[in-house]
Amino acid sequence: VLLDPLKSELNWPMGRKLPLDLVEGGDGPKARQRQGLRCRLPFHLLDAIFVTMGTPMTVPFSDRKEARVALDALARKSELGRQTLKLQSVPHFLLLSKEFYRQELLPHLAEWAALFLEGHIEGVLNNMEMKDFLTRPHAVKDQYQEQLRVAPNLTRKLLNLAIVWLHSLLPHILSKVHRVSYGLLLGHDLDKALRDKGTPASRRLLAVPFVGKDLPSELSEFSHPDVTIGMTIMAYRLTGLRPADVKSLLRLLSDEMKMEPTVKHHRRAGCRTYVNMITRAGGRVRGFTEEGIWIGDLKEEDQRKRQETWTRRDQTENLDADEDAKMHIWPLELLDLNDAEQTQLVTSVLTDSATAIQHLLDHHIFQPNMNTIDCNENHLTASGQELAGKQLFSMCLGFSGTPNDLLPRSLGRCLYSAGDDGRVISTLSNTDVVSLHAFSEWSPTGVLDVVAKARSDDGERPRYHALIDTGALITGMSNLEVAEYLLKNGLDQLEGVVFLNQRDERMVLVRQGFKVIELAQCGLAWHQRFTFYE
Repeated sequence: VLLDPLKSELNWPMGRKLPLDLVEGGDGPKARQRQGLRCRLPFHLLDAIFVTMGTPMTVPFSDRKEARVALDALARKSELGRQTLKLQSVPHFLLLSKEFYRQELLPHLAEWAALFLEGHIEGVLNNMEMKDFLTRPHAVKDQYQEQLRVAPNLTRKLLNLAIVWLHSLLPHILSKVHRVSYGLLLGHDLDKALRDKGTPASRRLLAVPFVGKDLPSELSEFSHPDVTIGMTIMAYRLTGLRPADVKSLLRLLSDEMKMEPTVKHHRRAGCRTYVNMITRAGGRVRGFTEEGIWIGDLKEEDQRKRQETWTRRDQTENLDADEDAKMHIWPLELLDLNDAEQTQLVTSVLTDSATAIQHLLDHHIFQPNMNTIDCNENHLTASGQELAGKQLFSMCLGFSGTPNDLLPRSLGRCLYSAGDDGRVISTLSNTDVVSLHAFSEWSPTGVLDVVAKARSDDGERPRYHALIDTGALITGMSNLEVAEYLLKNGLDQLEGVVFLNQRDERMVLVRQGFKVIELAQCGLAWHQRFTFYE
């Protein structure tokens, strides 16, 4: 008998670590422009997805008519997808049908990708030719083949990368649920990684695989570098910058500022970038206008009018303390990173800033010297089914797991227990057991409201005593937060909610005092408690 834990999939890199292609810019006058193309392309593609969800555009194409046409078409198709249940917008943009993606979204994403590529492929293909080629790469026209045959190496690499993203990686990533399939380390998990000196920077800074809702894998990382890049971009865009990330960003900008000691502070590149981030995030840096213009550069008449406007605003508008503070953020050269009050204020402004996220990714996390995304000369790969092969044992009598025919050839076909599937289908289709509630629009809290407020037929007690979240619909909330929400918004006559904590221990949040205690010590009978399974 060989007992194998469910952590047996092996991806073991070997040999020297090498930088990924299209990450370093190389030499020459266009080195800076070529820097990080492998990471900037997916950020550009994913930015279009976030724009369709109502987020302002981050990449610099807002003045292009072609960009607006592509994004408007994407927004219409996304709305169609939501109406026909081909995609959903809760908890975020989530692709449910890859066929819908290929037919409806891909052509417009190809238009959007062409905007990025046109500045790097040196006119080998025009915009319309690029769109056609990116949409149908397997039906390449003869004229394109000759153009591509003599094209520079960089052009062919970029076009290949764009095709892989549009046809494979993007639909894969958009079909994964954040904080269920992938995400950043947060809270206790991040603290644990920071305490462990053996934790690589890649686990601390990049997205990692999750084995359940809000449950990151203990050691695993994504093996495919481009999947890692895409998941990381999505994770930062959906989670925002963590406090440590904002500090890293501010140190990065301060170092950039110090590299121009002979230039006035408000004209230094690091300071201008900082002001742009704060301004686009809805704040204002002292000494600058709301549009990010240095007040000293305004004409005297404009300065006087601006002062009068601010005086009237102070007299007529009653901003709360937080909003007022965001209008008076310290400039970069006066910012003290050891001052908790100052850094907390900047963090509150920049945490959800896509501009700040993009700068941190491009200039810090995805930099070659960070050793976060790279490749090795060789990999050892295997999976649990290798243990049942003839390499280890001459005979294998059984192989546990979900019953299906995806077995090693040596095991033959799966032997199903007669009637099992029939009994499952019979139970799930029995209206005495199952009822259906259709949501026109839904959210995690909306689902919890239905469960918490539902009453039995006689109206004397709660209708439900358990919620089994098989589809991982309740995202963005910890199990404890779910328990608190249920008790505060319903479940009358129930005295506690059972849930699993981060260590998979059975705990109960009791209504009296909202204290968390172990299930064995709660003293509540089964009919007095509600159970949340996730």
